[in-house]
Amino acid sequence: MLGTDRLRAVCHCSAEREFEDPVELWEWLLGHPAGHVPAPAPVPPRELAAV
Repeated sequence: MLGTDRLRAVCHCSAEREFEDPVELWEWLLGHPAGHVPAPAPVPPRELAAV
């Protein structure tokens, strides 16, 4: 159905936002990184010792 597509933008800092208009999506993505750094990499889970 026309006008029902939702576009999801995900920044390198893990911020997410949904848009209907791809132009607004790109404006947000290109303007969003100003003033912040990427989120730290997730810490891998520790393996349990075999018993």
